[in-house]
Amino acid sequence: MKLMTQPAAPNDLAAPAAAGWQGLVDCLPQATWLVELGTLRVTAVNPAALALLGQPQASVLGTRADHLLATLEDSAYWEEALRCGPGSLSSDTVLETADGRTVHVSRSIRPLAAMPGATPTHCLVVLSDRSEQQNDADEREALVAELQATLEATADGILVTDLGGRIRAFNQRFAAMWHLPDDLLKARDDAAVADWMRRCVNDDGSYTRRLDAVQLARVGGRVDGSQRRRDGGLARGTQTVGRQKQRHRRRQGAGW
Repeated sequence: MKLMTQPAAPNDLAAPAAAGWQGLVDCLPQATWLVELGTLRVTAVNPAALALLGQPQASVLGTRADHLLATLEDSAYWEEALRCGPGSLSSDTVLETADGRTVHVSRSIRPLAAMPGATPTHCLVVLSDRSEQQNDADEREALVAELQATLEATADGILVTDLGGRIRAFNQRFAAMWHLPDDLLKARDDAAVADWMRRCVNDDGSYTRRLDAVQLARVGGRVDGSQRRRDGGLARGTQTVGRQKQRHRRRQGAGW
């Protein structure tokens, strides 16, 4: 007697596929868990995710995905996934751990199907801890705020650049002295600001050569001098690698 068998339906393959995905989840170095789309519940989680969440495996398995990572963006994603099918999501977000910590993470969600061309049955959620990068960004922001406060406390017009000549900060006195337009300040276009300043001086050739000399200088090198403005004013400047400072002395009858 010859036995006839029917091909397995895609849904029949979901369980074996999920079991195979557990091995994949365990092998991934990033914090990862698997979510079943029908229930939105976690069906697999790796040790890296348990360490990041600060929870045991028994507490995580069976938890709804929108409760495990409870942000507005995640809630909207899972709601859309149930209603219209899952898509892909990748962004930075914040994770609240079981012990009350706030962890900055990069999170990605990708749908998984049991076989090529089949309807996705699960989603893979992968998190990367970016706390160190966030701390560095916070420290830089604090330093910039401190620098800005220092700049605004001085009577001089000051422009701060990095070693590559990119503008990092300036005070309002500097903007006023050079009559920098508001739209130019908001655009934060270094090349446009440099061009504006070049067009403001009387001898742009000499001004450009002095700026080139600054770029060639080494740390600690200085280039001093002054530039006659087109309006008759005198712009005296001190250029230092990593810091560009323009002092403008107001003369009688001059606009600067």
